[in-house]
Amino acid sequence: MSAATLRAYNLVMWKVWLVFLLGLWVFISAFVPGAVAHGGHSIFFGALIAGFSAWAAPARRLEWINLALGVWFLVSGFFLHNLWNNLAVGLIVAVISLIDGVAGEPEGSGERKDQPTHEA
Repeated sequence: MSAATLRAYNLVMWKVWLVFLLGLWVFISAFVPGAVAHGGHSIFFGALIAGFSAWAAPARRLEWINLALGVWFLVSGFFLHNLWNNLAVGLIVAVISLIDGVAGEPEGSGERKDQPTHEA
């Protein structure tokens, strides 16, 4: 495996981990007293963000779902009274999903080109 391939893979993986941890934060924040106004929303969408981030790690096919969830979080902050938490999480998830998956996906490809391969 070349050094450039490994660097590209590591660059992708930190983005995947960041989105996963943000989804985990949203999920856990539902159980912190006074942190969020709508716990069910946070549990449901936090699990979705974390789950789709982990599932999309080997292939970019599902990054558009996290993009949509990030946009939803941006919008929902205005009417669910979780403005700053939702704006921050939504913006970061949407931008990372857009840059990493949706915009960076080669035409007709479901697999990452920057994932390391096992060469013999």
